[in-house]
Amino acid sequence: MKSEASIYLGYLSLPTLAKLAKVYTPSSKVSLKVKTLDLILITDELGRVVRFQVGKIAESGKLSGEEFQRVFRRDDSRKITVTIEFIGKCQG
Repeated sequence: MKSEASIYLGYLSLPTLAKLAKVYTPSSKVSLKVKTLDLILITDELGRVVRFQVGKIAESGKLSGEEFQRVFRRDDSRKITVTIEFIGKCQG
């Protein structure tokens, strides 16, 4: 799916997007609250955020919102480009 289908991606401010660029504990799940939105970040073996969910945590403890992935691509000059792709809705 394309990111245009997202409700939440447009609400992510530059400081919030900067949190995605941070390095966290490798192979972990990190929960954050940004303004009125809840974020769940999933990291790879290097601690980079590779998947994240944005929305609101329901009474059940599950997040209702949307899920995204960060894709890292290296070109011939070894420059890394990071894109955010919409995966789909997640229901709590």
